[in-house]
Amino acid sequence: MKNIVVEGFDMDYTLAQYKLETFESLTYNGTIRKLVYDLGYPREVCLFCHLFSHFKKKLMLLTY
Repeated sequence: MKNIVVEGFDMDYTLAQYKLETFESLTYNGTIRKLVYDLGYPREVCLFCHLFSHFKKKLMLLTY
């Protein structure tokens, strides 16, 4: 587990119903906090804002 570099969220609609805008906002803000406070990104990253209407689907490809 200590070699894991990426964290992700898997939304399984068979187990729960999500309020998508709320969920996206929480994950976005959590990611920003991690980048700045845990990984040392510049504090200016906190000035970015999540515009829910601009993001519809996401895909992440992991390569090793």
